Amino acid sequence: MSLKGRFDYYTRILNYLVEKISPPYPTDIINVRINQKLFDYAVTNEGIKYRFHPMLNTVNQVFDDYVMDDIKKNDIVIDIGGCIGGFSLPASRLSSHVFSVEPIFVDDIKDQIALNGIENVTVIPDALGDGEVQEVCWMTERVRIKTRSLTDLIKQAGRCDFLKCDCEGAEWNISAVELKKIRRIEMEIHDVGKPFSEMLKRFESAGFSYYTHYPSDTSDDVIILHAINSESPHDDLAGFIIKDRHKRRLGKENMLEITNS
Repeated sequence: MSLKGRFDYYTRILNYLVEKISPPYPTDIINVRINQKLFDYAVTNEGIKYRFHPMLNTVNQVFDDYVMDDIKKNDIVIDIGGCIGGFSLPASRLSSHVFSVEPIFVDDIKDQIALNGIENVTVIPDALGDGEVQEVCWMTERVRIKTRSLTDLIKQAGRCDFLKCDCEGAEWNISAVELKKIRRIEMEIHDVGKPFSEMLKRFESAGFSYYTHYPSDTSDDVIILHAINSESPHDDLAGFIIKDRHKRRLGKENMLEITNS
C-alpha cells in the first residue's frame, strides 16, 4: 500500500476511534494502538507534528488545495479558518508572523502550536463576519460569537501581506476595498446562493489577477481561488501559478506519517 493509502487508511481508523472514545474535539494526547504499535501524533514531511484529531485530514487538504511556498520571510499572514493549524503551522516557518482566526478549535490549534514549540502564531478566537453576534457551527460544535470584519482583523495584525481564508461562506462579508492592500490571497469561495462571478468581480475591482479550480475533494459548491495583487512583480505572478500547476502535475503530497510515541 502506498504512503498516501496507508495514511488515508489509518486516518479513517483513528477518526473512528477518536469519535468513539473521546469528546468530539479532544485537546489531550490521544494514544492509538494499531498492530501492537502505539501512536500519539503524525508528522509531515517538513517535520511538523499534529496530534490525532477528527480534523487531521485537513492537513492534507490544505496542501492539496492551497499554494503557500511564495510566502515571504517578512510577511504577516492572516489565516481565517485556522482549524487545527494545517495552514498556520507550515506558514509560520515561512513568514514573520501568522494570525490564525479560529472560533471552534481554539484549544486544539493552541495544543498543536505548543507541540511544535512555535512562537510566531497568534490564535485569534473569533470569526469573520459583519460585526454582529452569530452562531458559528461545525459538526456538533456551536458557539455564539461577535464576528469581526476583515478590516478589524487586519488592524489587530498591523497589516496583511498574505491572506488564507476558509470560513464556510463568511468570505462573502469581505469587500473589494478591504482586499486592496493584500499582496496574495488563497481562498475557498462557497456557494451561498450567489454566482461565484459576483465574488470574483470584487477581486478584479481590487486589482487582483487570479485563477480558480475545484477543491481536491471534487466538491462543486466550492471553488479555490489563488489571487495575486496585479501590482506585484510579474515574476511573482507567474511563479505562484507555475508552482501550483507543477505540484498538481507531479501529484506531490505533503503526506503525514504515523509516528511511534
